[in-house]
Amino acid sequence: MDTSRSDRWLALLGPLFLVLMVVVMALSGSTPGENWSGQRIITHYHGKVGVNLAAAFLVGPAVVALLLFVSAFRLQLSREVGAPRKLVQYGAVVYGVALLMTAVVSLAEVSAADDKQAGAAQAMNYLNNAGWIPIVIGAGALLIGAGWSVLRSGILPSWLGWISLVVGVISLLGPGGFVGFFVAPIWVAVAGVMLYMRPEAAPPTVIA
Repeated sequence: MDTSRSDRWLALLGPLFLVLMVVVMALSGSTPGENWSGQRIITHYHGKVGVNLAAAFLVGPAVVALLLFVSAFRLQLSREVGAPRKLVQYGAVVYGVALLMTAVVSLAEVSAADDKQAGAAQAMNYLNNAGWIPIVIGAGALLIGAGWSVLRSGILPSWLGWISLVVGVISLLGPGGFVGFFVAPIWVAVAGVMLYMRPEAAPPTVIA
């Protein structure tokens, strides 16, 4: 299957997604525990409004990079892949929306803490601690669809497809969700590099 030059460059947005997510997590720091009091949350976020605001705004570019990478990935798959290719797209959308919603809730929590609104900060903290559920569901669907697509199309090494498929299934099994949370960005980055380095198919020879 021929791969256009633009598709190859878009594949590099996979590694960019990983880099942005690492920066977001580094800026965000640790999340207050679910049972923390409002006053303790206020103390935790004291002087950290700026870095958390930067982290929240970086989630947007990260999600855009993810969606563009998935678009490039789907374009490089054969049309016969079918259902798993669609699952990659739907999973990426759920994953991206969940990341954005988590950023919104986190920013609301930090803002409430900065305004010394203990009750509001505590309420937002409860939501923030439950935000991992849609994230791992989206990441799991993305990984399952990607792994299934790789195994059916052969576009990437089969071992990468199996890792994606197994981790995706584990991510949907409740306690194993944290695995998909950490593996999904890494898988997207590795797949992006491999898609970029994938040799282009030679153009067909025209016989006079």
